[in-house]
Amino acid sequence: MKCPNCEINMKKTKIDYVFEGIKLLENIEVEKCPKCKEVVMDFETASRVTERSKELGLFGKDVFAERKITKVGNSAIISIPKEFMDILDIEIGQKAILKIIGKDKIEVQLK
Repeated sequence: MKCPNCEINMKKTKIDYVFEGIKLLENIEVEKCPKCKEVVMDFETASRVTERSKELGLFGKDVFAERKITKVGNSAIISIPKEFMDILDIEIGQKAILKIIGKDKIEVQLK
């Protein structure tokens, strides 16, 4: 199969399919462009991705939330919506690593 962007031959490979940082499926077979990294999957695999995203309540949704920064003691607090906690299996008391990745971006990695 030729890449729809680069017109070069794509390579069969296996990947973990991740949407907005949430792993939907592991080790799925796709065709991937070695140049632009475009990924193409067959209808059956795309159907599995859709079904899994529906199971997690992600289908047709943008996975983001706007939150107000509040203060507790000397620390700033940003709350995590319950929907996010359910999707990511976050537990109260669970640890997270915060990393500054730009002037206006913070990455949160759950431990």
